Amino acid sequence: MISLELPFPPKELSPNARLHWRRVHSVKKRYGMQCYRMASSEILRAGVHSALCGGADTRLLIDFTFYPPHNRNYDEDNLIARMKAGLDGLARAIGVNDSTFKIGKIDRAPVVPGGQVRLHISVMREGGCHGLGASMGKA
Repeated sequence: MISLELPFPPKELSPNARLHWRRVHSVKKRYGMQCYRMASSEILRAGVHSALCGGADTRLLIDFTFYPPHNRNYDEDNLIARMKAGLDGLARAIGVNDSTFKIGKIDRAPVVPGGQVRLHISVMREGGCHGLGASMGKA
């Protein structure tokens, strides 16, 4: 398993935000690129790239822990929808299609100034789930 910390998705990416498409596009692009850069550097640092982009039978289980920037009620489905551009950036950093992602657990944690999202990624093969350490020959 690898853990990544990404920035909390901007409010403009909420499905409930009624903004002009051009504004939403620029926010998506910026957030996706930010997540791509952060994920790329962490994946390189941890040395787990090959474990994450396995064969055709490999799926990646992603558990989310959201640390919101404000003490508001956030719907889980909206939080995941807001993460779409970030998940696209993550998929690009790993070098896989985001269709290999399986949404796992979604937790909400206490408020953190600025907010953040912690992702826990596990490799799944043939119905089983393996931590990244096990798939790399480590205990």
